[in-house]
Amino acid sequence: MNTIDLSVDKILDLWSELEAAYYGRNGYGGTVAEIYAYRCVGGEAADFETHRDRNAVVAGANLTEILRRFARRHECVISLQSGPDEFTAIDIAATSIGPFDHRIHLEIVDLSRLGQDAKFALATATGRGLYDLVAKAFHVGRDEAKRRLLATIYGKVAQ
Repeated sequence: MNTIDLSVDKILDLWSELEAAYYGRNGYGGTVAEIYAYRCVGGEAADFETHRDRNAVVAGANLTEILRRFARRHECVISLQSGPDEFTAIDIAATSIGPFDHRIHLEIVDLSRLGQDAKFALATATGRGLYDLVAKAFHVGRDEAKRRLLATIYGKVAQ
């Protein structure tokens, strides 16, 4: 296991963001967490710019390790925003977030509430967006796919 070069408070703050997204209650976007790079490095936000390139690498490495530990403790799919309203599922055990110097959006979908067939379909969908997979399976648009997926997972209709 790699170390995380962050204070306990910063780790807990990031973990709380991920937990909120996992439960569909993140203040940014329900199942989507907005993670700023400066929160993933030691020091103050104002210090981030002093060594921006180095801090971008550290931010990516720290967030990758936190996500790996999170994924080991939660049955979930983690997706990285790949375009406007597009998320691509990633295998965090085999993939690194990589350097980032501003912010990223991560979608975290709780799989513990899904049946085995749905879990298998989602687990093999790495490299494709979850909503795209559901849209294709049900022959519906992306918005309807999102509504159906979230309704299945959380037992309610997504807004």
